[in-house]
Amino acid sequence: MISAKTLTLHDGTPVPLTCVGSGPTVVVVHGVMSTGENWLDVAHHLAPIHQCVLLNRRGRTPGAALGADYGLHTEVGDLRDLLNDLGPDVTLVGHSYGGTIALLTALEHPGLRSLVLYEPAWPLVGPIGGSAVRLIAETVARGDLDTALAAILTQIMNMPAEAVDQLRDAPQWQDQRVLVPSTVAELRALDALPPTIGRFARLATPTRILLGEATPAESPFSHTARALVDVMPDAVLERVPGQGHLAHVFAPARLAAAIAAAGLA
Repeated sequence: MISAKTLTLHDGTPVPLTCVGSGPTVVVVHGVMSTGENWLDVAHHLAPIHQCVLLNRRGRTPGAALGADYGLHTEVGDLRDLLNDLGPDVTLVGHSYGGTIALLTALEHPGLRSLVLYEPAWPLVGPIGGSAVRLIAETVARGDLDTALAAILTQIMNMPAEAVDQLRDAPQWQDQRVLVPSTVAELRALDALPPTIGRFARLATPTRILLGEATPAESPFSHTARALVDVMPDAVLERVPGQGHLAHVFAPARLAAAIAAAGLA
């Protein structure tokens, strides 16, 4: 069973939600260049045993605008409102930048059943976007979203230029193109974080940190995952066999199984 709902935030902002399945609740917070819809395959695999709530973060259609004072405080506030509405005993799942949001929110929401962080992003070994963000923002200001998207994919996400050229003719190019302005703001918010994670030593929520087996050891996602396991008192690291940063696209059943194991622990 799948249904669409709208959550009204404390400031009156409407946030669209997609709910799939029934059972103990799993909330998924997606990353940059992504939407809640991109996690539907994972949600369908979870549906027999979980109600999976997919949040469509600000800056997406349908959804709210980022707002002039956008920052991680905006995202944490939105997620806090959702968790307060759902009540206790929720498994919170965050991917990449969504993992950053989930991690920060968990600090002030101790009633979570469990926390699943799939390759969370944190500028632990240097900025994620860095100087490229300024140049991409200038390209966006000129209205050239295609060039800006190509720069995000090659300079920040390390995609080969040949693969980007092939992607230009794919339907998902247009889907990602419209997300470019939001991505610039999200990368700036991420890079504004301090390069330290000591605060998470007080986070006692049972946590499973997922790291793709194919994700390079020198990747910032690998550094962050391993550092969090060392700091957090109740965190374990699990590798996702054969996958990198996009297991929700390429191996949704495998990723759903890892999430379900954490949610039922």
